[in-house]
Amino acid sequence: MGSDVGTPRGGLARSSSGVWWNLGDGDASEVERRLRGIAEEEAAVRARMERRHTVRRRIAVTSMSLEVVAVVYGLWKATRRGFSCCKLKLLLPAVAIPAMATLVLAAFARFRRSCM
Repeated sequence: MGSDVGTPRGGLARSSSGVWWNLGDGDASEVERRLRGIAEEEAAVRARMERRHTVRRRIAVTSMSLEVVAVVYGLWKATRRGFSCCKLKLLLPAVAIPAMATLVLAAFARFRRSCM
């Protein structure tokens, strides 16, 4: 094994850098074909990640919209039934807590994206 030039020593062939050793074996067209295959696979993974991100964004927007509709409907019903202003203040946590949770989750998501 020590006499072979250009082959990995020890357990290097089993590591991720072993891919690059295998790419070097063969003619240039085969290496280009393998690199194109890797690039296409990477593009497919990126497209899949983007689709998932879009689905998550749609779910978040839908959830927030339904939450706003529910709160507005609750306030409208409360005023129609004759609740006073003091009793409407009791509904403030029902509005503030989900809004604060939304802001915290948005800040956390932005922080995670900035760290990547």
